[in-house]
Amino acid sequence: MKQSRRQSQVISHVFGGIPFEFDPLDRDDLKPHFKGLPKGKPIWWGITVAAAQDSWISSVRIPGIDWVVLLHLPGELRIPRARRSASGKVRWKTVRQYCGLLAVDTGQTDINVARDVGRPAVRALLGLARRKFPALVLSDVLWEGALTQRKKGILGMTASASQFRAKEPADPKRLSRVGLTFTAVSFLQMPPRLRRSLVWLSLARSARVRIERFMHLWLAAIALASYGQPVGADDLPRIKTYIASMGTGVHGVISQARIQGLNNCFQRANRARNDSFHRDDDSLVTSALVDELESAVFELVDFELAKAGTPIV
Repeated sequence: MKQSRRQSQVISHVFGGIPFEFDPLDRDDLKPHFKGLPKGKPIWWGITVAAAQDSWISSVRIPGIDWVVLLHLPGELRIPRARRSASGKVRWKTVRQYCGLLAVDTGQTDINVARDVGRPAVRALLGLARRKFPALVLSDVLWEGALTQRKKGILGMTASASQFRAKEPADPKRLSRVGLTFTAVSFLQMPPRLRRSLVWLSLARSARVRIERFMHLWLAAIALASYGQPVGADDLPRIKTYIASMGTGVHGVISQARIQGLNNCFQRANRARNDSFHRDDDSLVTSALVDELESAVFELVDFELAKAGTPIV
């Protein structure tokens, strides 16, 4: 099958660190970035994931009511690159491994609506397909985007990519100076609760979906706040009790105003957590809340490091 593509590449200059929200497909309005989609044509939303070596002996197409699963051999599938060549020619990447392309017919012609409908739908398809085809590696996403059927069997595929570039490259002296702030930390000797919290924080940064980032951050807080608390206590009372302890003692005491600020942050996060857990409603899990929650958890981490005798300046 021949393929054509629509491209979008975003290069952001950042200072201080890479933001959580750097997925170009998660932008508010995709239309300015994918202007070449055929007007009035239904949009499919697709995702390609890797599969284990020698997963099948030939390619297979499995059609559904409003979806399709294509299982490919190495070298069969080509996916578009987000950047054209210097001459302006479209560039492609041949997938040199076993992979699966899964797509859902959103029935929409607007790229934004198709994205909002298609992203959760194709992941639902992926979840069910993984049960039937366990060789699929869901964590190894090779491509995601919109597909449109064009004339003469040509398949239109969008391509997107994001790239971050520091505004000011850090010199070795500055990097070494920053690194010296935690050289006294021993990760084998630190309290297990602190180590677990840092693991959850790193997993939050590696997550691709916002609700997953949020849940990892919440677990990072619970890992610290649960220590010494009654087993049956609810999450928010545990966290508030922990935060209250940050206002006493000699281990980096914080002000009452900051304690109230942390309590307010975790109260908002708890509402989002309850809606997500008990109502399957993650609408309160916003980008702003995720950013604020990460900063709040790191304040708890700093407090733990101070208690362990290795405060980070």
